[in-house]
Amino acid sequence: MIDYEKYQNRSVVQVDELRLSKIKEIPFHKEMYYKNINRIVTAPSLEPMIGYKKFEDGSAVCASYTRIDGVTKEMIHWWNIWAHIDPKRYLLLFPQKVLQVSSLSKKDEKQFTDHTLPYFERKWDSEFRLIEKSKCPVWMSKLFGKIGNDLGDVSYRFKRPIEVGIDESLFEDGELDKFICAVAFNPLFDFPITIVHYMIEDESGVEIHSRFWLGVQFNGKKFVRVGNKKIPLTLLKNKVKHCLEEYTSLGGILQELYVAENTK
Repeated sequence: MIDYEKYQNRSVVQVDELRLSKIKEIPFHKEMYYKNINRIVTAPSLEPMIGYKKFEDGSAVCASYTRIDGVTKEMIHWWNIWAHIDPKRYLLLFPQKVLQVSSLSKKDEKQFTDHTLPYFERKWDSEFRLIEKSKCPVWMSKLFGKIGNDLGDVSYRFKRPIEVGIDESLFEDGELDKFICAVAFNPLFDFPITIVHYMIEDESGVEIHSRFWLGVQFNGKKFVRVGNKKIPLTLLKNKVKHCLEEYTSLGGILQELYVAENTK
């Protein structure tokens, strides 16, 4: 039995100031452009990047990088299932924030507990809604495109890699566990956010290279520009900061939680 009070009252591991200072506009990289999404896996070496970039067509990309020592990809996929089966588990990442997390649908609950599927596949085609009430009034966000420093109301639909444009032929069977993919929507805006977390595991831990493409979506054949609203700079900074905070916090509790829940 997990001692939730212990984790809620813990001192959360914070993102170091050096990484926070990197949340700014970064130079153009070919691997960052949404039409080159597969460069994240075909590049000879993947540079750890933190920041954001706006493109001439009005779309944008955010990049985040976190390394978690002492864990595996399997453990991270386990967390993504375990934490969403019970809404209060995900909140362990952010005990200092007031968040609302959706409960699983009957369909997703059945899939999440299907032990014939590996953890990473159980997440595909599931939904997750995360709400943090913004201090910026809704009317101001809609009228001026301004948002506060909070998450707002975001719905995520998790995807198989090929559904967000990843060429799965580049991988051997079983290698799709390198990915966590989703498409997110916020009702304040008219554009989707295509998300890819690409994980590289070594003997001591996992590197997580994250990308958020705002205003573009894969339609099954190619990427298309979606939405007309201007993408707020604050939203780009928020996305990077939240990703850094989420994986940094997870790194402080994942190993202990995984051992406790899997050695009963």
